[in-house]
Amino acid sequence: MNKNPLEEGKPTVCRVVHRVSEAIASLLPDFIHLPVNREECKTVSRKFFNIAGFPKVIGALDGTFVRIISPGGEDAERFRCRKSYFALNVQTIVDADLVIRNVVARWPGSAHDSTVFNNSAACLSLKTNELYRDFHLLGDTGYACEKYLLTPFGNPRTLAEVRYVYTGIINHVLTRNTIERKYGILKRRFPCLSIGLNCNIERVPAIIVACCVLHNLCIRLDDPEPPADPQIEALVQQLELENDDVTPSFEISSRCPAGFAKRNPINCFALQFGPSAAPSAVCAPPPCVLCSTYVHLQCMLQLWQQRRELLLFCHVCETLIMSPSMVSLF
Repeated sequence: MNKNPLEEGKPTVCRVVHRVSEAIASLLPDFIHLPVNREECKTVSRKFFNIAGFPKVIGALDGTFVRIISPGGEDAERFRCRKSYFALNVQTIVDADLVIRNVVARWPGSAHDSTVFNNSAACLSLKTNELYRDFHLLGDTGYACEKYLLTPFGNPRTLAEVRYVYTGIINHVLTRNTIERKYGILKRRFPCLSIGLNCNIERVPAIIVACCVLHNLCIRLDDPEPPADPQIEALVQQLELENDDVTPSFEISSRCPAGFAKRNPINCFALQFGPSAAPSAVCAPPPCVLCSTYVHLQCMLQLWQQRRELLLFCHVCETLIMSPSMVSLF
């Protein structure tokens, strides 16, 4: 019986990919690390500040799912994520240059983002290392607000929280958007992270870390961002449609007074234009121009090209509306 040479060569290719991935992943300490001294912390935070005026940020934090095949066995369902497919929940921290500063690629898809972060070496360093005492990460509402990790308010209740929403939420989103951009570039550069990895679960973490190391190397060498591949995008979209996410998102409640104490006073508008320019009272924006819903306390201030612009977000028609004429209310 004649054997297909390609079939015979698959095990060899798999072994080569595994060995190369492990060799590249072993370079992680040289290419992926948090700022190592105070000057580097200041440089990183200054670049973040230049995005939207959010101070003392040394990283944006978030997780993403990387598809895998079912690992089998009794624990297989632990790897099924909220989107109903098998995956690893990969956490990264990225700086303003889209350089990956930390990666954790070992948790099953069912693990919550906050669980991954709370059990990471980066979290321990931010808690205990005096170098990071005055700095913090930015995360979404999937994380609890801590002194070293600031998150947006999901539902502002007090005057201080409303002022933070007015002057900080857009700045927070614009600054944290670096992590979303990084994931987009990373998955375009290495489509296997979008389509999925069809190898043994034990070999997946090394491949993911190797991709992150190569991503940082590409940035260091000024490699241009990879263009979108229509075929890959179509395939990923098809996979997403097959596993539509029906799980509602929710905010992790925080019980950290230090996190609240650090988050509440932040007023990026005052940092840019002086304390006298900050909103002094809560105002009631007019109804949404699209659906006429009363947009109470949803007015947000955005700094863009040194101008004051108000954005109204309507939760009914889910539209972001520019309204420069409302600046006079402040």
